[in-house]
Amino acid sequence: MRERPETILGHQNPECRYERLSFAAGMIDVRSVCVHSDGSGTVTVSRGTYTPVSYAITGSVIATGRDANETTIAMTGRRISSICADKV
Repeated sequence: MRERPETILGHQNPECRYERLSFAAGMIDVRSVCVHSDGSGTVTVSRGTYTPVSYAITGSVIATGRDANETTIAMTGRRISSICADKV
């Protein structure tokens, strides 16, 4: 993985901050907290593994406020081509 492993997570929302962000020795450990302008919030916890060509993450998202809910997520990804590798 030539880019920083955090790019798996996408763009950071300005209402959110990372309490924990670790990509080390092939392990992913992330906890982020968001406080939204309406007073609601979300907490996301994700754990997983990564290699130079793949990743697997499981986690949960807990939302508070008017639309309170809890969602469980599982993601996997793998590199499928080296065509654009020089552009990363």
